[in-house]
Amino acid sequence: MIRLSPVSHICLGLALLTISIMFAADFIGLIPDQRQMIVASRKKFCESLTSQCAACAQEDDLAAIQATIQLIVERDEDILSAVIRSADGKILVEAGDHHKHWKSSAEDRSALDNIEVPIFKGSARWGTVEICFNEIGPKGILGFWAKPLIKLIFFTTLVGFAANMFFMKRRLRHLDPASVIPKRVKSALDTLTEGVVLLDQHGRIVMANSAFADGVNKPVASLLGRNPSEFNWTVPKSPHQAQPLPWIQALQEAKDQTAVPLALSTEAGGIRSFLVNAAPILDTKGVQRGVMATFSDVTQLEERSTRLQEMLHQLEESRSEIRSQSQKLQLLASTDPLTDCLNRRAFFEKCEVDFSTSRRYGYDISCIMVDIDKFKSVNDRHGHDVGDRVIQTVSNALKSCSRASDVICRYGGEEFCVLLPYTNIQEAAMTSERFRRNIESQNLSGISITASFGISSTVFGTTGVKELISQADKALFLAKNSGRNRVACWDEIPVDVGVS
Repeated sequence: MIRLSPVSHICLGLALLTISIMFAADFIGLIPDQRQMIVASRKKFCESLTSQCAACAQEDDLAAIQATIQLIVERDEDILSAVIRSADGKILVEAGDHHKHWKSSAEDRSALDNIEVPIFKGSARWGTVEICFNEIGPKGILGFWAKPLIKLIFFTTLVGFAANMFFMKRRLRHLDPASVIPKRVKSALDTLTEGVVLLDQHGRIVMANSAFADGVNKPVASLLGRNPSEFNWTVPKSPHQAQPLPWIQALQEAKDQTAVPLALSTEAGGIRSFLVNAAPILDTKGVQRGVMATFSDVTQLEERSTRLQEMLHQLEESRSEIRSQSQKLQLLASTDPLTDCLNRRAFFEKCEVDFSTSRRYGYDISCIMVDIDKFKSVNDRHGHDVGDRVIQTVSNALKSCSRASDVICRYGGEEFCVLLPYTNIQEAAMTSERFRRNIESQNLSGISITASFGISSTVFGTTGVKELISQADKALFLAKNSGRNRVACWDEIPVDVGVS
């Protein structure tokens, strides 16, 4: 035997009461009768048709009557057939299979399905209009269910029962479910700064302390019977809904859920952050009866952490900016502003490192001294601006033919010095010749540019950078004295010349 719950009994009673009221309303005529409406409509239609036929009968216009009857039968699906009979019973006009549908007067015919109306010409009866209509609805059980009132009652009963059941369950759960919690327990939980809720087996709130109510910005009384999953819980720092929620997991899996981060969008448009713990509540037999969930509000901690992250980010940006400025200052301090080559101080620092490395690992280093030929005459004839452009042209020519490991320095005035790591004297000579041809190929507004080169290498037993540069400088002196626009090597200097 099926036992209905009290809520189901109440809902069923309300549904039966609704049915009784609707039958009473139908009995006293408050609900329109579809059958009567159809009958009245058919009567009006037949009267209208009879009037038209009578007008045509006055003129003996059977063709017009035939066209009218035929058009009505074809267009109205409710009319099966129609005829015009003369006063002596002869069929004058016919549309449709009238013999099939018309029931003779000897049968118990229904005036609703077979209607005949007399036509008068003057005061004498001219003929009769006979019209066969479809039956008004099916008969028997189908006809009973086809009635609009029965359909309305059936629909109202089902929907009303379901709606009442939903409404009653929603309302009855608010009948103080927290009454099962002792007052002293409530008072103790209200002293906690951490939000605490007790949920039943269906995830509905049985008890909520004031800290939780403050956290979700709701009165305590309005929370009872609600499911905390109804609130807008999201993943922290994300618009996505948080799934699954920890108390739901605790209910489904009967396992503790600890330190689950959740965010809650408030009605004021703010965001509150929580760390949520949920644990199943078991009775003495180990059967799960609900869940206890705690909510630690970490909004302020998150805000402080966010501000700290922003400060660290700003600090890092400041450090990057300082590092960038430092690099720019270092570049300015170590390069020649006209040519972007190293200045003498930075060049000697780099040469000392490369020279020490070459001594340690035993590879050769070569040095090239470069001097622009007849530069003073260029300045005198064309001015210092053109002279600066000549220096820049020579600098670019040297850079375009050098390797990434080569170190180029503007040594002073129109002189350059190039250090070539991992390079012996023969390779240095070829590099110098490449430099010379590249510079010679440059043309600056018709000004011919050439340069002289002096080279030396650690292969000659130099003991330091300054000695290496000094040997290359002396070789440069030899190149300039030998006609300029040429390359001279330290070992080409005659012993008896005494170059100093």
